[in-house]
Amino acid sequence: MRHVPSTTTIRTSIVTLLTVLVFSCTSTSIEEVNALSAIAYEPLGIGREVSLVYTDSGRVAAKMNTARLLDYSNQSYPYTEFPDGVFLELFEEQGDSIVRSTVTADYAILYDESNLIDLRDNVVLTTYDGKTLEGPQLYWNTDTKWMHTNRPYIIRYDNGSYNRGNQFDANEDFSIFLSRQNTGVQIIED
Repeated sequence: MRHVPSTTTIRTSIVTLLTVLVFSCTSTSIEEVNALSAIAYEPLGIGREVSLVYTDSGRVAAKMNTARLLDYSNQSYPYTEFPDGVFLELFEEQGDSIVRSTVTADYAILYDESNLIDLRDNVVLTTYDGKTLEGPQLYWNTDTKWMHTNRPYIIRYDNGSYNRGNQFDANEDFSIFLSRQNTGVQIIED
């Protein structure tokens, strides 16, 4: 079976070759070439104790707090990394009032082009109506307002019911919840 290199691999190889050729002509040491190459993978910006507010049509839709933000918008597939975790507050209109849901995770990455958020380690999502999801990883597409995981999870309802499983797909408020390989307890009132 023949291996066909990807466009990214070819592009990286060409850039590396050109860098070596240019710097070898000026008798630069290999350590200097490596240092310059490493700069391309450094974040474009670093933020500490960052608080962001997202608005939609003049209304606050979300707030995010993080201890550290790394901006990698200088990469071929731009992303923002939150290595020290995130705390998100999501606000939405429910009739005449605004309700609040929260999300916390010890680590997160936001992929700029797809608006996909990869939340990892101690992920806890609490909806405005008392549902709580806990798990090690959660993918959340902010464009489609859909989330999923292929990792173990538990979702608890405010009445004491719960669902434990290994995979699920759901919309943001869990009114659509597709679970696989699950067990649970459902409380039914008489």
